[in-house]
Amino acid sequence: FEELTARFYYSAYLFNRLPEYTFMPVEGTTYIEAMPLRGNMTKPLFDVWQHKIYAQVLENFWKPWGYVKFEIIKDPEHPMSFFEKPCLPQAG
Repeated sequence: FEELTARFYYSAYLFNRLPEYTFMPVEGTTYIEAMPLRGNMTKPLFDVWQHKIYAQVLENFWKPWGYVKFEIIKDPEHPMSFFEKPCLPQAG
């Protein structure tokens, strides 16, 4: 569970948008609608995934078990994982 949570945290860190919403009050009820994330920005939706930084995040989640960053990225192209098929994004 901690490994999956670390992936979510790091992905949220890489997210490049601040979501915008519209509010429409109608007869005592307020409707909230999310605006499209793409907009007119030319930047990608997410920054490039970097295994070294991901390993730092994962290290914090795995502290109770004593895993350190250097163990996690012993192989820089394939960070340590307890998933059968890790399926991590390509590092930039």
